[in-house]
This record gives sequence, structure tokens and C-alpha cells, in this order.
Amino acid sequence: MNSLPHQILASLADTGRTLLPVLLVIAAFQWGITGAIPSEAGWLLLALLALLVGISLTLKAMNLVIFQLGSQLSSEMAAKGSPRLTVFFGFCLGFSTVNC
Repeated sequence: MNSLPHQILASLADTGRTLLPVLLVIAAFQWGITGAIPSEAGWLLLALLALLVGISLTLKAMNLVIFQLGSQLSSEMAAKGSPRLTVFFGFCLGFSTVNC
């Protein structure tokens, strides 16, 4: 098992790799269209660091709680052997994610 600092750094690195393409597109647009670097580059970097930490912590919390709960619920439903209940539960989950 990895130590906590190693897990935190790995999580930050994963989130950074995910955000990198988005940041590159924004930077290319900023430099290519406006031809200028933001005047408050220091604050921008601090905000990006806060964004990176926030997203990493959110994903870690989801992995620790929500995804495990969903896995447990799906395993229990599959063990009961009721396909109709499982399909209905899946429909309810999918329907709840749609913004009306």
C-alpha cells in the first residue's frame, strides 16, 4: 500500500494530466487570438492550483464513498436475481442524472 503523500501526488498528477489538454486549448486561444498573456498570471496560476486540488479531492471522495456504495448496491441487486428490479434501478439512476 502506498503512503498518503504518494497517493496525494499521484491523484494530483492524474488530475493534471486530465486538465492539461483543456488548459493548452485555453492558452492557445488566449495567445493566438488576443496575443496577450493575462496581466495577473500569478493569480491565474494560484487559481489553477486550487482547481487542481479541488478536483482531485472531489474525485478521491467519490472513489472512497459514492462509487463503493454503488458497487455494493449493484452487487446486492445482482445477487437477488431480479432482472426487472435491476433494470428499474438502472433506469432510475439514469433518469436522475438528466437535467430537465
